[in-house]
Amino acid sequence: MSNYWHPFGQLYQASHDPVIFDHGEGVYVYDEAGRRYLDGTAALWYANIGHGRTEIADAIYAQAKKLAGYSTFGNFSNRPAEELATFLSERAPMKDAQIFFVQGGGDAVETAIKLARRYQFELGHPERTAIISRVNGYHGTWGFGTSVGGIDANRQGFGELIPDTYRVPYDEVEAVEAEIVRLGEEHVAAVIAESRSSVRAECILLQSVISPR
Repeated sequence: MSNYWHPFGQLYQASHDPVIFDHGEGVYVYDEAGRRYLDGTAALWYANIGHGRTEIADAIYAQAKKLAGYSTFGNFSNRPAEELATFLSERAPMKDAQIFFVQGGGDAVETAIKLARRYQFELGHPERTAIISRVNGYHGTWGFGTSVGGIDANRQGFGELIPDTYRVPYDEVEAVEAEIVRLGEEHVAAVIAESRSSVRAECILLQSVISPR
């Protein structure tokens, strides 16, 4: 029996019949019995360059020998973080983009929603706190991510979640506009959506309906 508590899994099955991966090569991963699997999810979306990349392992090893990591609070920094921030900023769709690093999607959602609300506050609109998301949307399992998530099973059993969050049908751009009208655009801070086909339309809608004043 495994003592590891698996996220998003049936605890009994995961504890008694785990599939334990041993190594990976390119787009494939292999379990301890030698069975090969096509890693279609890229290890849940973060190994999209494949497995077993020796040049990446060598770079990690070299950096770990020099400085494995350090806090970047305040004015502390390190050269890899500075270089990566510059690399990403130069490729961003806006000029002189500032880069804020997080550890995963949940952290990114948490930060983005806090920034959206704080941005409105700094503009003199503290009443703009409403966040609109879509039914069936997944935005992580932290506080804001759970509160704006559109999957009921991920929201139940925790008591009251963060208030002023609202959900609309996932496939109706018009519903986003209708919700903004219902709430009053003067109360809406942002719309969050997963990257599906209608996201671009929603982003355009967001820019045109609740642009800062």
